[in-house]
Amino acid sequence: MQSTNITVVMVVMEVIFVEEHPLRARILQLLKEHGAVYYSELLRSLEAPRATLSWHLYVLLREGRIGAIRYRRYTIYYLRGRELEAVRSIAGRDRLFCSVLRDLAAGARPEEVAARYGISVRGLEGLRELARRLRGRLDEVCGEEQNVGE
Repeated sequence: MQSTNITVVMVVMEVIFVEEHPLRARILQLLKEHGAVYYSELLRSLEAPRATLSWHLYVLLREGRIGAIRYRRYTIYYLRGRELEAVRSIAGRDRLFCSVLRDLAAGARPEEVAARYGISVRGLEGLRELARRLRGRLDEVCGEEQNVGE
């Protein structure tokens, strides 16, 4: 029984630690409002020094509160469990995004997708796993399939 109580206290302390800093709370609020936010947008919106913002994003990532993907030359952050909203948000800004996700979900190798859309392989980091998780829901999120890259 005592170990259960200790575990509960440790979990509560972790949640408090993650949300106790005002900058982390503001990051979470921005992600909740916008679905997905580019790193550069976080810098502008929060007016925090780059190193400070990077640290707090790292803490939130480590604690599993947020996720991050690389797409093209950007790092994009979103709330864990709200990937569909994140995809909608990104797709609304970039008409190729859903096509890239569809190709990756269909099993295309990142090298093939990068060549097809003129994106570096590094610019697709994290998208393959996201595409796999959303495979059955891409039409719901992105609308009808379009052959943008052809």
